Amino acid sequence: MKHFVLAFLALGGVIAAGAAQASLTSVDGGIGVYDSVNNVTWTSDGNLFKTQAAADPNLVAKIIAATAGKPVIGSINWSPNLFQTANGAMAGYAALAWVNYLNVINYGGSNQWYLPTTVDSSASFGYPDGNTGNPAVTSSQMAQLFYGQLGMVAGTPLSAQHNGSYALFSQIQDSVYWSGTAYGGDPTYGIAWEFWTLHGLQDLQTSGSNGRFAMAVTNGQLGAVPLPGSAWLLASSLLALGVTTRRCAPRPITRPISGPGGPS
Repeated sequence: MKHFVLAFLALGGVIAAGAAQASLTSVDGGIGVYDSVNNVTWTSDGNLFKTQAAADPNLVAKIIAATAGKPVIGSINWSPNLFQTANGAMAGYAALAWVNYLNVINYGGSNQWYLPTTVDSSASFGYPDGNTGNPAVTSSQMAQLFYGQLGMVAGTPLSAQHNGSYALFSQIQDSVYWSGTAYGGDPTYGIAWEFWTLHGLQDLQTSGSNGRFAMAVTNGQLGAVPLPGSAWLLASSLLALGVTTRRCAPRPITRPISGPGGPS
């Protein structure tokens, strides 16, 4: 029994240590990156709209059709220049419609995608790296990802300054990314927050402006099941170890080993 307890603690410690070191992990066949610190999953493709548009020439028409009946985005005058399929940039309204489309098609098995949020406060304006005089990293989900998880440095393009987890993503642009948070609670998304991966600034822009990109995020781990494979393997191994230990434990023999009266 003592050996069983020690094995359990040792294996549990290894798994706990591994989980603590790997806050960003590729999930669901690589289409998402799970952030275990903030319990959200990002689209691993930093320019997923462009990738989808290249594979489907009717994508924009499908996105617009999917907005029917949706407040705000359904009533927009969908000018073709709101979506730039050649480079993947789009206006804020278009980014909202694209994320809505991801939910319609149940992308990656989730229908809870959204544009990343920002704390709607003047204190969020600036370089949210958490340094003295700058906004907190917690001021937006993008700050938490780019500064907190990918090692961005204020004033430097993300592509030029990052850590090893950056390789989990593809096509992150050194440009500007839309937040889904409106300024001042504006219900029409007339002005929304944005984040510059070009130099790390967080500021505001009118949602009709083009030339900006979008990454989607969903809460929790994409493709997760109640008991992950590694945990199930550990549990099964420990169960087997426990059963083996119990069966192998010596016990006094009080009657003959063989014969009708022997132990079962």
